[in-house]
Amino acid sequence: MNWQMSGIIVSVAVWCALGLVYFAPAVRRALLACSRVARDYPGRAAFGALAACVFVLYGGTKPAGIDVQTFTDDSGNKWFYRDTDNATKAEILAVAAADEENMDLVVPDKVGYLCDNDASKLPVTAIATNAFVEEADKLKSIVVPSSVTTLATGTFANFSALTNVTVGVGTLATASISNCPALVSLKISAAEGEAQTIATHAIVDCLALSAVDLGAATSLASGAIATCPSLKSLTVPGSIGNLAAGALAETGLTNVTLESGVETIAVGALPSTLEALSVPASVTGFAGNLFKDYLNLESVTIAEGALSSGVGAGAFSNCVKLASIALPVSCQTVGASAFHGCSKLAGATFSAVTTIGESAFYGTKLGEVVLPNTLTSLGESAFAANA
Repeated sequence: MNWQMSGIIVSVAVWCALGLVYFAPAVRRALLACSRVARDYPGRAAFGALAACVFVLYGGTKPAGIDVQTFTDDSGNKWFYRDTDNATKAEILAVAAADEENMDLVVPDKVGYLCDNDASKLPVTAIATNAFVEEADKLKSIVVPSSVTTLATGTFANFSALTNVTVGVGTLATASISNCPALVSLKISAAEGEAQTIATHAIVDCLALSAVDLGAATSLASGAIATCPSLKSLTVPGSIGNLAAGALAETGLTNVTLESGVETIAVGALPSTLEALSVPASVTGFAGNLFKDYLNLESVTIAEGALSSGVGAGAFSNCVKLASIALPVSCQTVGASAFHGCSKLAGATFSAVTTIGESAFYGTKLGEVVLPNTLTSLGESAFAANA
């Protein structure tokens, strides 16, 4: 009799477990999340993850001695996390989304128990690399709060359904957002005044990406955005005071606007596909060979007050589509061969220059040129071979 009763109990338990797994999606996803936590953090034991799962599904008090904990947000998403730094911070490990069909997630900036007041909750400062791996083919949009310090390599790698990402993190690591074929919009929104770095190839191989808002980013590493052929236009915020060599060289950008605050542009910072550039007064000068052989460059708009250190030697050499240039009064020096070989250049304004270097406008379409009375030095062949 006891044996028969035991058999019945085991059978009921098995069928209940199967029912939970196969007929309750939220439970199934929670169990998947727990198994992932146990896999990635074996030192914490599968029991800890399972207990956390039971806690999140059925409610209750904080399980004693359990490292993996849970938090349910206002949308019903269940977040699995662990305490870090002596229980002063939290790292997101996984999520069981409330809506699997329309998966739009907002990562909480704080986590804790429902009975906790906001002040006692832990700030979310990290996201495990594969926290969302089970959602790679379902996640459509996500917002990552500024409390997260770093978006690790591979956090959003190979997410086929992801279309929109908003991140406020301090650092976007290499390949943190990579090979997301449906991604069309990326917004970077760091807290005001905080440093925000975008590492080499942080945003890479996102073929549909057409809109990027850099927010108040403070640093773009060489090749920060790469192989995103649909991205044609970009505004570089003034918080990036110095645009480093190669920063945008691996993009296919055609239009770039630099906001006030950008001071220097390194040689090779901008792609050779560039067609139009807008330069603010804060840019102190154009380095030598800065745009040499930019064969697609047609338009450069320069604000008054810019280029106090002048236009360097060969800065626009062989820009064969550049039709006109208006140098501000603040620009007093045009280096040697600065516009050499700009065969379509038919209009140039330089009303306050003091020095024009050798072959500065050699081989352009400039006709009659009126030199300003401020000019004190005119290099040899400065206007030679003009059509």
